[in-house]
Amino acid sequence: AVQGCTQTPVVRALQTLLPGVQLAGKTGTTNDYRDSWFAGFSGNYLGLVWVGNDANKSTGLTGSSGALRVWAKVMADLDLQSLSDQIPSNVQQVQVDAASGALAVQGCTQTPVVRAFVKGYAPLGNSACGQGGVASLGDIGRAEPNNNSSSSTPSLSSWLERLFKNNKQGGDNQTKPDQASNSTQQGSEKAGKAQSQSSSKLKKVTIKQEQKEKKRKEARIEQQQGSGAR
Repeated sequence: AVQGCTQTPVVRALQTLLPGVQLAGKTGTTNDYRDSWFAGFSGNYLGLVWVGNDANKSTGLTGSSGALRVWAKVMADLDLQSLSDQIPSNVQQVQVDAASGALAVQGCTQTPVVRAFVKGYAPLGNSACGQGGVASLGDIGRAEPNNNSSSSTPSLSSWLERLFKNNKQGGDNQTKPDQASNSTQQGSEKAGKAQSQSSSKLKKVTIKQEQKEKKRKEARIEQQQGSGAR
């Protein structure tokens, strides 16, 4: 079975094709059924299968009806070990809002779901429910560890301090705002001067061409008058 999943078609298919083994996996299907994907792993093997048409045409297959069955057929020939039910010591499970990813709050969150986080990186709060922190992705920071953990976890302020310190260090070599503004202004002045010079040259060329055309017309008139006099 697929560990931690409800009885979806994917789970039922794996229970039938690979009974008695705890597995994890995810199907994928692109528009018009052009691509069928399945990526899954056991306790000792990982595999990914793609089924598609080289001409990028529809295969008529979903991830579960195509790639999953190929994956299961390959895995059936291997000595698979079930995934362990034990959660790693540096991972904690936290209830969050399924829509925003912010911390779930009893009596406020509509669709709470359990998600796994590396300790210290779970959502800190849910401002939409009147809890501390910023809603959605902004809530994710350095959270306090579980009571079962004996190690201390840096606070949010410590995490933000390190984050902005790194950004500052990365920006030391960048052009300062005033310098960037001056450079932009100088570049604009040079571009304007070059455009003005180009326009002046074009105008001079146009005047010369008009003068030459005028002389040619006068010469033709004189030639015509001379022919008439004879």
